[in-house]
Amino acid sequence: MTLFFSTNAVPCRIFEKMFDYVEPFDGKLGLELFPEFDKPEYEGLVEKNFERIRRYPVSFHGPYYDSDFSCRKGTEEYQRSIGYLEKTLALGKRLHSAYVVYHHNNRAFAPGERDGILANARENFPEIRALCEKYGVTLAVENAGVKFHKNMLLDEGEFIEECRRLDARVLIDIGHAHANGWNLPHVMEALGSRIISYHLHNNDGVRDLHQRIFNGTLDFPEFLKTCEQLTPEADLVLEYCPQAAEDIRGVREDAQDILEFLKK
Repeated sequence: MTLFFSTNAVPCRIFEKMFDYVEPFDGKLGLELFPEFDKPEYEGLVEKNFERIRRYPVSFHGPYYDSDFSCRKGTEEYQRSIGYLEKTLALGKRLHSAYVVYHHNNRAFAPGERDGILANARENFPEIRALCEKYGVTLAVENAGVKFHKNMLLDEGEFIEECRRLDARVLIDIGHAHANGWNLPHVMEALGSRIISYHLHNNDGVRDLHQRIFNGTLDFPEFLKTCEQLTPEADLVLEYCPQAAEDIRGVREDAQDILEFLKK
């Protein structure tokens, strides 16, 4: 089990601030890089800091901004998404990434669009998996989307069955599960050893707020106990929004609390 800090909390314009969160932990807190290839300066920032980044355990989120893998194959948006993914995987290979996170979709949709979007995502998935295999990077399918934000493509039972159908490794975002009213222990038990990582954040049980782990209605200590029982090898990722991460000392305290729990 490795604990990571997601650079989702650190926009590209303040890229190097990510080191402020992880440096005090002597390699015990890694980096989950949230790629921003839509920004022309992003690749240069990664290369400038490459040697510094490689000192830490690394995982990667998949492309999110200006990306959506539920678009029809051959469209400009889909081709751009594939291009960003290939750049992510190439970088992930160089940095020995533990995995790359995959969303079936990133966009909101009307109820009548759901079946078409899901069909596109399923048609496109073999290409996504083949790219990951080409670069030797593990693909982790995430339960993306929240009902309140009208971008939840799969409900609890459908997500479990989709992961089984794809024979996929899985990343569970506990904040998304909580906001969607899922039975998180049931999901964890149902997917078991398929789960290789968790995104950690909290919310009010409705909105996808990406607040700190003790700021919300999800019982985070209870989640940790269940995680220890059911998926003790799975990685953990603090995935906060930039506003929640402004308190650097507080984020470090969250990381320390988790590391202390893992020692027990």
